[in-house]
Amino acid sequence: MFRNTLFIKCVTIATLILLLLIPLTMIRGIVFERNEYRESAVWDIADSWTGAQTLFAPLIRLPYEQRYTETLNKGRGESVNLEKTRTAYYLILAHEFEIDTKVATQLRKRGIYSTPVYDAQVNMSGEFLARDIARLKASTKGFVRWGTPNLILGVADLRGIGAKPSLDLQGQTYAFEPGTSYAKLGNGIHAPLPEAALSRDLPFTLSLTLRGSQQLHLIPTAADARIHMQSDWQHPKFVGRFLPGTRSITDEGFTAEWSVSAFSTGANDFVLACQTGNCSGRNAMSLGVSFIETVDVYTQTDRATKYAILFILLTFVAFLLTETLTDRRLHPVHYLLVGAALSIFYLLLISLAEHTGFAMAYCSATAACTALIWFYLKGVFGDTRLAAIYAGAIAALYATLYMILRSEDFALLMGSLLLFGALALIMLSTRRLDWHRISMRLSGRPPS
Repeated sequence: MFRNTLFIKCVTIATLILLLLIPLTMIRGIVFERNEYRESAVWDIADSWTGAQTLFAPLIRLPYEQRYTETLNKGRGESVNLEKTRTAYYLILAHEFEIDTKVATQLRKRGIYSTPVYDAQVNMSGEFLARDIARLKASTKGFVRWGTPNLILGVADLRGIGAKPSLDLQGQTYAFEPGTSYAKLGNGIHAPLPEAALSRDLPFTLSLTLRGSQQLHLIPTAADARIHMQSDWQHPKFVGRFLPGTRSITDEGFTAEWSVSAFSTGANDFVLACQTGNCSGRNAMSLGVSFIETVDVYTQTDRATKYAILFILLTFVAFLLTETLTDRRLHPVHYLLVGAALSIFYLLLISLAEHTGFAMAYCSATAACTALIWFYLKGVFGDTRLAAIYAGAIAALYATLYMILRSEDFALLMGSLLLFGALALIMLSTRRLDWHRISMRLSGRPPS
């Protein structure tokens, strides 16, 4: 008779919940694995299309030969001074810089997986000041002669450049060549300039088409930079060290504008360090947009599975209260099968979401699981009304979970309120129960 006591019932239910952790863990593993497949497909598309792009604002690289003295130690306290020359560089910032970028996106697929790629029309304009160049030249020590100046434009993935870009400088057109002519800056293109051009202010315009995927970054290496970006992508994530000063996001896409200066970006310090070979600080100046959905079906499903044990626990507690307060009796197998139906919801969710989208998959999985549980409990209880109450309560739990998943900013708060509300409901419903009396009744002993 001891085996039918309330205590043994609770231990059995706890054991069943622990057993259900096994399929739930396996389902979470499947979600992780499918997400890995998706990431692999994204990288495969980027490898065959073009990866994330990073654009540098144009810089002028001015090489020169510099004479210096090197002291050679001959030993025995003797030394000799040797006159040598070496090539050094100046990097010159644009005084003003504007960039207008229009980005058109499309989806590329590998199997069932897709990722957005883009084609960007980039229009740049700005001006280099002759006084900045003259000041640098005047500060040169040990000068021998100047080399050929180059206007440099950094581009992370050169495969993304479409038609050959051209540079309009002081009304004259210059052709670009591959490479930045300065390896420390990474990939890019450069346009050789005549030295005579540096004797006066250099207004310039530059246009190019650029394709890429996942993200588009800009590095505003200029004294004052203004960036305008427009795209048909409906859910951008702004990334980098600087958020746009103004932005607008609608169903048709987004527009964003940045305005930064060398005071905030530290562009002058970056240029001084880069002239000596240390260009690692460029990422500290980046700003841009990510074209990847911030919360995809895999992230949402993984978040949903974290509530699975709570749903199973609430359902089992409701079953236990039904047994306690009525004459209906449930076998552990009944608990286990209903728990399995609640668990398989998440497998249905991820498998459907890959094809139909998260919202449709969530509704379909909810309808399928609640209908199955209703049909099963109708036969177990022999009571259509009671089975409908259970199915309705489970459907309400799934509806609440959906609102939690869609509300990223308030997900933790809503989840905590759900747990608190469920606990409060159970405590209020059972506050007058005499558990000792119920335990003795379940064990077959008459109440004392």
